[in-house]
Amino acid sequence: LLRLIYLQIWCGTQFAKDAQRQLAYSNNQGNPRGHILDRNGEELAVSIMCESLYVDPSQIVRMEKKEGGDGNLARFVAELLSPILQMNEENIYEKCSQNTSFTWIKRTLNPDESRQVRKIIKKYNLKGLHFIPESKRFYTKKKIAAQVLGFVGTDDKGGSGLELSLDRELRGAVSMQKIYYDARGGELISDLNNIKDTVPTVYLTLDMKMQYTLERAIDEAMQETKALGAAAILMDPHTGEILAMVSRPTFDPNHYDEYQDTDWQNKCIGYNYEPGSVFKPIVGAAALQCRVVTPETKMQDKGYFRDKENEINIENWNKKGRGEVTFNEVIKYSINTCMAEVGLKLGENNLVGFTEAFGFGKTTGIELEGEEEGILHDRKNMYKADVAVMSLGQGIEVTPLQMLRAICAIANGGDLLRPYIVKKIVAPNGEVTREGKKEIVGKPISRDVASQMRKMMEQVVESGGGQAASIKGYRIAGKTGTAQKLTKKGDYIDTKHIASFVGFVPANDPHYACYVGRTAGQRFLWCTSCLPCFS
Repeated sequence: LLRLIYLQIWCGTQFAKDAQRQLAYSNNQGNPRGHILDRNGEELAVSIMCESLYVDPSQIVRMEKKEGGDGNLARFVAELLSPILQMNEENIYEKCSQNTSFTWIKRTLNPDESRQVRKIIKKYNLKGLHFIPESKRFYTKKKIAAQVLGFVGTDDKGGSGLELSLDRELRGAVSMQKIYYDARGGELISDLNNIKDTVPTVYLTLDMKMQYTLERAIDEAMQETKALGAAAILMDPHTGEILAMVSRPTFDPNHYDEYQDTDWQNKCIGYNYEPGSVFKPIVGAAALQCRVVTPETKMQDKGYFRDKENEINIENWNKKGRGEVTFNEVIKYSINTCMAEVGLKLGENNLVGFTEAFGFGKTTGIELEGEEEGILHDRKNMYKADVAVMSLGQGIEVTPLQMLRAICAIANGGDLLRPYIVKKIVAPNGEVTREGKKEIVGKPISRDVASQMRKMMEQVVESGGGQAASIKGYRIAGKTGTAQKLTKKGDYIDTKHIASFVGFVPANDPHYACYVGRTAGQRFLWCTSCLPCFS
């Protein structure tokens, strides 16, 4: 009687829990993730239902004892499954030998694998091998827009890109599913069909035709120039919509685990670099806004600018001077010496202040994970030499998206916009739960100053240093830039450069703005990638 009281009352609650664990297995089953489409409704990422295989090793042990086996049933199962699942036999054997009632063998099998495994289970009457339906992500365009989309890792969780930043929206609700077993461990019933359509559809601002064209152009340019990496962005300068975004090297998100994690990085937002001369229109616009110069201000270019007292030594790329030039020609020919003078006249407060007003030194707010802020000087600790060098686009670090957004402020008349890549999110019932809209976050320059700088940048392409970007019949404005790469210690490498181009078209009424940048080794030709981007 005392023993009965002890078991029923004192230990009753714990035994009831143990019995429940033996009789039923609970599993959180996620619904298929929401689709991701481009602006025209073309599918980029979809989810399909697959079967995942798990093993109950305790059932294998019971089956072995029942049949009086010699202890090698787990090994036999491993031998059968290894060639079908393309998995290591020893790995499967370890899973089938664990002291537990549930262990995954392989997640999201393809239909052929599921079919062959079922045949084996039926042929040998194997106990302990079971299937659970799970959602598998499939990227229809393979490597196209890979860094933008990102990938989905284990347990249907976003690992990078939009899959990570929109993970909560894309995953939807989670259904609790249970599998019930009899006293011998045999499966009785399960509620594995409790799947509801609760996930939304995400429409992006990307245009797949533009995305494909830009990616093809970048790949061709990289092959020609032996570049090590690249980034390119196409943006609507009046709305902030990202129409195309490319990062190299790239990967296939369907097989993300076959690539290095550095290939997953989106260089358009997650890569800081010294912009070089593409930054000069920003400094020039600040100088025009502060009335330090006008487009017709005359300056002397000796080919060098030296100030021994402040340890300033600036030279033009060819170490030659053009004599008397206007500020218009300074931008047109990208004259370092005169830009250094302009920067010193602006002073560190105005220079850094306008740089921040153009959005540098902070994230843009785009709906992507891993965005860098860039690196700017603390104006309180700047020397004259820092001011002079910063005027040339060196001594600071920016991201490609920050650089393009700043140029868009010049293109659209002075409005600094928040870039966005999610056009809208639509619920299953058709309701638009989120919509991307134009958002002005600042106004660093006036419309007049923006107009003046647009004309100067148009001359860069017409007859200045960016003539290779010209296209017959189109008015194009742009600026080229070349910066030396840095070592991990902070030293410059003479033979490796980051070459870039920013521009917009048509120059008088911009509809598209583009950034192209490449990291190269011994040889680089930045201008060859500008032509196909606009065409």
